[in-house]
Amino acid sequence: MYGTDPDGNLIEFASCPQWEVPENPGRIRSLGVGVTDLDRSMEFYTRHMGFDQVVIAPHESFSGLLGEISGSPSTQVRSCLLGSSNGFHLLELIEVSKPRGRSIPFNALWGDYGYLEGCCLCLDVLGMARYLMKEEIDLLSYPTAVDVHEAGLEGTGWFLYAKDPDGIPVELLELPG
Repeated sequence: MYGTDPDGNLIEFASCPQWEVPENPGRIRSLGVGVTDLDRSMEFYTRHMGFDQVVIAPHESFSGLLGEISGSPSTQVRSCLLGSSNGFHLLELIEVSKPRGRSIPFNALWGDYGYLEGCCLCLDVLGMARYLMKEEIDLLSYPTAVDVHEAGLEGTGWFLYAKDPDGIPVELLELPG
């Protein structure tokens, strides 16, 4: 089932007998990302971002079923669901070939409502920065230290931003402890 938040951003509600969640929705379980090339994006997220499990293999089962949200009753969709063996969250990659998806406007800025950013926790932001540069992944920022006392944590956290194959920002976040 799909709905929208107060700003009109799309929210999908899903259920599955294997997913134990409270009756009250509110826990984000997965993030869906529109991509231009499903295979290329799968390779990026599994190789570089720690999504080491293919929960649902690439398929076209949703084709023809998403006309209400895509604006076209003959929507062609190819998607997959990735997971991480060390976490609860999932990443759905969605390639829409008909009607062809559009790019996020290049003049959109981080902080514009509806703007997409994914965040992956990691244990060593500085090490990840070195790895991503070696792999020739575009970084959008240098590793930055941040005091996390205001967030109720003790110590210093680190973050950096990289680009996925479609230019979507992916934050890598290291929290103390």
